[in-house]
Amino acid sequence: MSAVEVRIGRTDKGDVIDSALDLALEEMGQQHTFKSMWSESDLTIVADDDEVSLPAETLQVVEARLIDDLLSQPFPLYAKTWVVEKWPNIAARSTGKPRFGYEDRGVIKLYPESDGEYTLRVTVIALPTLAAGDASEPTVAHVNKYLINSATAETFRSVESYEAAAVWDRRADRALKMAIRFDRKRVDVRRFDQHGTEFSQEPPPVPEGGDIKSVVTWPDRGVLL
Repeated sequence: MSAVEVRIGRTDKGDVIDSALDLALEEMGQQHTFKSMWSESDLTIVADDDEVSLPAETLQVVEARLIDDLLSQPFPLYAKTWVVEKWPNIAARSTGKPRFGYEDRGVIKLYPESDGEYTLRVTVIALPTLAAGDASEPTVAHVNKYLINSATAETFRSVESYEAAAVWDRRADRALKMAIRFDRKRVDVRRFDQHGTEFSQEPPPVPEGGDIKSVVTWPDRGVLL
């Protein structure tokens, strides 16, 4: 039995539980962007490609960069309306190194169409996924309790047990707030050099005039900025 089935005492509500977990994930994503929702992926582009697929469950593309051998450059994503107004028939234009694009329903459209092999490195915010083997057993770090409580409330609601649903709604709300507080908590990181000396937490001195090229870290603390 899944964790939700144990709480409701029934094993015939698998579809309801799965739907409730999906809804809870969506609501969680609207409440807070958890650190585990950020990820970086390399998308392969080959000759004649006019689009690449984004990772599953992508909510937002934070950054995109085009990698051409050892060269990395920003890959701007513009509004679809602006791009298609300027270039309504991209297939009629010559292929080339993709320079920019737009995001549309899970893909990034490339302009122009690719003339060779490249890598599009994207940083995205995506909804966490549930356990592949059993969608009713969430395994998302820090939000398991919220997901289970929320799905339990929704399942009780489906059988018209509204008082029980209200109890589990309150528990879900508390669990989500605790998960958000935990995710926002900063961890003090202590760094040491090769001699075992702890790095100073103070920023380096800035010379008069504020020229960033002249700013260096403390002795034996790193590299020229």
